[in-house]
Amino acid sequence: MNPLLKALSIEVREFCVDNFVLKQIDEIFVQGDFQRQDYSSSYPRRSLVEDYYRSMDWEQKDTIDKFYQVIINILKMRWLSDESRNDLIDKCRELGFNVQNYDQFYSSARPYKSTFSFCVTFKANWCYSSKISTTSSIITSKVRANL
Repeated sequence: MNPLLKALSIEVREFCVDNFVLKQIDEIFVQGDFQRQDYSSSYPRRSLVEDYYRSMDWEQKDTIDKFYQVIINILKMRWLSDESRNDLIDKCRELGFNVQNYDQFYSSARPYKSTFSFCVTFKANWCYSSKISTTSSIITSKVRANL
């Protein structure tokens, strides 16, 4: 999994743990068209999110699209406080992702040359490009430093 996507998934998991009850977490991922593999109960909310994550193929474009849509759906929740909503948006931005009008989610991170870039818009088309380079370890260490 892309290091930035991994960091984003951790932030979303912790956001869900801090802001939602089990039923809400379940509904968020079910609405995103995900199915969980199993349920472990050591830390119920965190485990529930991890169960959904285990069912995802993070190398597939469709999975990533659906995950971004889950984030958009979270941000659109009317009852979510502005403070919580802004906190998630800020965490996404710290990792190089942007949200516009709660219907577009894309990566704006381009730390070194065009090591990677992708954007997802849910009202337009999906575009993705990826290049493997020697700077990927630099990106990984920068992401880890932000965690």
